[in-house]
Amino acid sequence: MSATYQISKLFKLHPPGIVTLAVDQDRNSEKKAIYSCASDPGIGVWTYEEDAIEDDLTFVIHNCSNQCRSVLGVHKDMFYVGETAQDSITGNEKQVVVKYKYDDPTASAPILIFSLEVTALAVSADGQYLVAGSSDLTVKCVNLQQREKGSDRYECEDQVVNISIDPKSLFFAVSTADGNVHIRTILKDANARKPIATFKCCSKFNQISCEFPRMQTSWLSNGESILIPSIGKVLIVNSLTWVQQRQLIAPDNAHDTFSVTAVSENDEFLAACTVRGQLVIWTIKTAQIYKTLDLSRQSRFVTSIVYNPLKYGSIVVAYDEGSLGVINDPDARPVSTQYFGFNESNVVGQSRVSSAMSQPLSDNILEHSARDDMDVTNLDDTEDMETDLGRIKAQCGFNPDGSFVGNTTLQSHTGGLGGLDDTIYTTQSRAIQMVNKEPCITVRGMKTRSCFLSGSTPGHESERYLMWNTFGHIRSFTSKDDSAIEVIFHDATVHPEINIDNSTTNYTMGDLNTTLVALASKRSSQRESELTVYHITAWDADSRNWSVQMTEKETIDCLTVGGDFVVLFTSLRFLRIFSAAGTQRVITCVPGPIITMNAFDTLLALIRPTGGVFVSSKDDYEHQAYADIYSVKVLSSTCSIHLRQSLPIALSPHSQLEWISFSNLGRLVSMDSDFTVRLYSTSEGFWIPIFLGMDVLKEESDDSVWPISVIETPTAQFRYAYCKRLKYPLPSKNIVPVTAPWCIPMVNQESDRSKLECQLLINEIVQSAVRSTDECVSNANVEIGQLEKNYLNSLVKLFALSCKAGKECRAAEFAHLTSNSNGIQVLCTYAAKSQRPNLSEKVASIGRSRIDNSMNVEGTSHWGESNSMRTQFSTVNQVLENRLAPSSRLLPKKKNIRQINNRALTDSDDIFIEEDCSTASVNKENDDYDSGAQTLSQSLKTQMTTKLNDTTLVSNNSQCMDFLRGKLVNCESQDADTDFFTQLSSQFRTPEVFTKGRKRSDGLQNSKDKKMPKRQAKLSFATQLTQSPLLQSVPSEDTQNDVPDSGSAQTDEVVFERTTRRKMNAYDLWREKHETLIKEQYKGPEEEFTIFLVQQYRNLTPDDKKLWIEAARKASLEQK
Repeated sequence: MSATYQISKLFKLHPPGIVTLAVDQDRNSEKKAIYSCASDPGIGVWTYEEDAIEDDLTFVIHNCSNQCRSVLGVHKDMFYVGETAQDSITGNEKQVVVKYKYDDPTASAPILIFSLEVTALAVSADGQYLVAGSSDLTVKCVNLQQREKGSDRYECEDQVVNISIDPKSLFFAVSTADGNVHIRTILKDANARKPIATFKCCSKFNQISCEFPRMQTSWLSNGESILIPSIGKVLIVNSLTWVQQRQLIAPDNAHDTFSVTAVSENDEFLAACTVRGQLVIWTIKTAQIYKTLDLSRQSRFVTSIVYNPLKYGSIVVAYDEGSLGVINDPDARPVSTQYFGFNESNVVGQSRVSSAMSQPLSDNILEHSARDDMDVTNLDDTEDMETDLGRIKAQCGFNPDGSFVGNTTLQSHTGGLGGLDDTIYTTQSRAIQMVNKEPCITVRGMKTRSCFLSGSTPGHESERYLMWNTFGHIRSFTSKDDSAIEVIFHDATVHPEINIDNSTTNYTMGDLNTTLVALASKRSSQRESELTVYHITAWDADSRNWSVQMTEKETIDCLTVGGDFVVLFTSLRFLRIFSAAGTQRVITCVPGPIITMNAFDTLLALIRPTGGVFVSSKDDYEHQAYADIYSVKVLSSTCSIHLRQSLPIALSPHSQLEWISFSNLGRLVSMDSDFTVRLYSTSEGFWIPIFLGMDVLKEESDDSVWPISVIETPTAQFRYAYCKRLKYPLPSKNIVPVTAPWCIPMVNQESDRSKLECQLLINEIVQSAVRSTDECVSNANVEIGQLEKNYLNSLVKLFALSCKAGKECRAAEFAHLTSNSNGIQVLCTYAAKSQRPNLSEKVASIGRSRIDNSMNVEGTSHWGESNSMRTQFSTVNQVLENRLAPSSRLLPKKKNIRQINNRALTDSDDIFIEEDCSTASVNKENDDYDSGAQTLSQSLKTQMTTKLNDTTLVSNNSQCMDFLRGKLVNCESQDADTDFFTQLSSQFRTPEVFTKGRKRSDGLQNSKDKKMPKRQAKLSFATQLTQSPLLQSVPSEDTQNDVPDSGSAQTDEVVFERTTRRKMNAYDLWREKHETLIKEQYKGPEEEFTIFLVQQYRNLTPDDKKLWIEAARKASLEQK
């Protein structure tokens, strides 16, 4: 065979179609030949001529009476063939299995009869049983020695593709078009009608043809194991327990489906070939790859292979064009098992494939690899053994007297070197060392994965998804005479269904979003590679669709669509970007191949291999991939496209990238071959596992998960299609997508604590995207308020759970996670109600410490601008590091109609009240943490404000902001030097304030005749602290005198006169001085400017406030 490992000879005998090869099942037969059968009335018998100079096959045609059906079984001089016969009486065609005797063209009477064509056939090694299957979903088994008893019938779930019988004639394997291999028993018993074992081989296909796997299984000669071809591997299953023993893996063909298999005559080697002609040979005992060959020929398909019984080291291959090819090995030699001292119990087989089948450029690698398996001392001893006859005899299993002792060990020779004294070799292990091993990393093994379109199913299926993503799916249906494409949007309001005739265009790639639908074809001998785009949102009819052909010898390898552009990656490694209307905007070169790519809005992600590998073990390695994320703006004058970020792709061990996409917020997501879905957090800079597909699989070896989309808001979800007994979805299956919440792999996932911690992490992940300032993150329509509310709910539940478990240190940690003072107050209140004073004080100290460090941020965005403005008024507006007032918003007082009618308001009467942030009281303490957490969560929805009769006031809740009480200062005396905020808390607290358990009287008594007694303020559960002027509940003497009597007949003039005589306070004086200057710098809403002024006044230092209070006192004296 030549160095390129092409087929040495081709012999054309049969018409195009499935060609089946067979050998005599009787291993003791003296006649050795190869038999072939196709869809013609003839059987080819292939032998070697005795006097031939060259080892060329010669064939003899055995004519049949009717048209064969490409199924054949041979036992001694009997041929069993499936035919389409014609009834001599009715003239109707019938599908039968008949027998031919060698050199006799007359067919026997039908042995088995089927309603549809025969698709599989096998005869047992002893010639007693015949098993055949048909496309009518039935299998029939007959005892050839007792045909008068009839046949046994078995029902299958799909068309029968292949049948094989074990050498002991106890079981037979049936391969069906649903991708399964069923093991059934020949012996009749109660369970004979049902399979005793089922194994998944490949994905389902709809018709039996050359381009689909033949699913040909093989048995070892002793019947102890069956070898089942699968995707990227061959399964070895024990026939006693029907449990998979091990796998023969081909890393370079991980995504290829092996179609046919053949076992060497002595069970040492297994050859398996894919539909496209990638042949892999394993050593069965060591489970190592011996050789890999490429048998592909101009898009031809391999339909069958057998080991040549006529010549050692030779394999015969059948192609769908009707020809046979032979792989010859002229240096192959039969190896005697007796020579190596093997016995039947421990022999796997002898080598019949020589070094002539080794890979190119790897002879030296193999030679050095074999030497590396031996010690240096052993090499020296081997040189000595070449001249020592006694050692040679001992190595081969002979005593010094010449008698053969079989499986002996090589002992140290008295005249040998001392290095051999401690070394003992068994002849079996020595034989294994003599077998050449293919190195782990070869030039072929270093080849990266070919480019694929993320979201599309493999292209060799007759029905497939060209794309299935978050916007819709593109389905392709292909038959012998027709081909069509359907484009369906998940949201029917975007566009109705699009039907496209694909008979001439032959589109094989596609992508879509709510703006564009793109389809592309490969280059062929008849047509150049072409791109067609449907512009859904085009405002004129002539621009709704456009197409463009690639240059000569350039084909499209991958495509994707963004918000307003289409991207192509071609075989010349060009990256071509078109606008939505078809304008060519970018043509650039990519420095190397890519694995896949995807786009979202203005983002483009190119996944490329780095060229490096991770060598995880001496027999395995992993490829490394990177993602280059670009920002694309095709409608700018410079056509801006620049690299935003380059990041490595995180994958599970020994897995490959299967899917890449973007979430609905524009963050990169991926899934590997272990069905682990990850999201890349741009702000944090690392990958986060959000879904483990292996946890939802019912059958890990058969089922799979097909990703569709990842959703972050409004609810964190992952949408996928569950493929039962399939590797990828088929359009004919009508699989309903599954929407599952994110599930971060927490420890002890079933516990309530882990579930809440998972919710907390997911909320933080989503908030990081919503709060991001990245222009490419689509967070414009997301409300942060609901996320914060859900976050606090989870936090409170975790706090309550820790309190119930007595873990106060853990509970205190959750106080650090709160985002505002409301959360601190809720936790502080819950701790106090739970009779945990130490925890309550600890939470309060955390809240005070946060204020000291200026970490309490206001809820609205424009408050952040005030931090930079405060420095502009350094003389009077220095920032107060230790804030004395609670962190709360100031709301303008709601004006009362009666109040407006009774008195006139001046500019200085703009009264502001504080929003109460205390929580609702708890009626009784509940040990159940969930109930307590629910009560606290509901309290966040209500603001504790009280409306009074004449003035709108805030009820004085003594528990409001308990954690802030240590920061409050002592009150000044209630006289003229009291500041504005002290007056707010005193002068409007009238005797008519509602009190608990007391009703309001119908009329107001004259304040001059009777004064309300002073009452002590309510005590807090926290440490007794000095009360703030803002929280005072006892009205001043002046304030009480100013309250009008409801029974007096005061006029509007008296009210106005009393109002104008009111003292000038410090806030009015400060505002009059600085209002104009501050207004020039203010950028917030006009209606909130007054609130901003109050905030600025509060930020004054105590010394500055004293100055303004003193100035107000002097101004008041001057008015008098």
